[in-house]
Amino acid sequence: MSEYRLLQCVDCAVGFSALVGARGAPRKRCTDCSPSQAGAPSQAMFMPQKCPVCTQEFIGRPHAKYCSNTCRVKAGNDAQRLAELALHRAAAVARSCRWCAAKFCPLFGQSNVAYCSAECGQHSKNDQRNQHRRWRKAKETAGLKLGRFTALSVLQRDRWHCRFCEIETPEALRGTHEHNAPELDHVVPLARGGEHSYENTQCLCRACNGFKSNRTMDELEQVLGV
Repeated sequence: MSEYRLLQCVDCAVGFSALVGARGAPRKRCTDCSPSQAGAPSQAMFMPQKCPVCTQEFIGRPHAKYCSNTCRVKAGNDAQRLAELALHRAAAVARSCRWCAAKFCPLFGQSNVAYCSAECGQHSKNDQRNQHRRWRKAKETAGLKLGRFTALSVLQRDRWHCRFCEIETPEALRGTHEHNAPELDHVVPLARGGEHSYENTQCLCRACNGFKSNRTMDELEQVLGV
């Protein structure tokens, strides 16, 4: 099978392309050093080039940009993706994370993301699991009012402050073991017949929530003598 290859002239050492086949020896001289080959159209139509996709050298026509159809298709896909990315950046809209409420812009191709990071997504998943456990526990107690809400909505309502000692409970400490970490508490404990509702929940720091246990707020004040 014949193919064009990049050769080197034995006289002037200049590279040139020539058709090399199974029969006969390949050419040794370029068109300038070999008068009999001067002006051959087949030689002038091909030249060494470098593919911008795979960076491989190939012999092709002057207008050729890619070494193969595979590289041509890949370059087209990359160009389309860059164009879509430019449109995404131009129309980018920041949204609030469902867990930490921080502003973020979804990555390209992930417009349905609701959380700013994988950590926030996992925290929300754990919170929903715990909320469902509390809701199921409350459901087992007959006669209780059941409500569906998120712990984040309660903590935001109380402005990230403990309802008992009024200490600040930073949002960044949520889920940690710090004494002032914000936690969801039932004003009237579920064990005492309290409702699992938005009205019967509040924000307490970890220290107050641990000491309160299954007491009511009035009982807690009596124990502490407040």
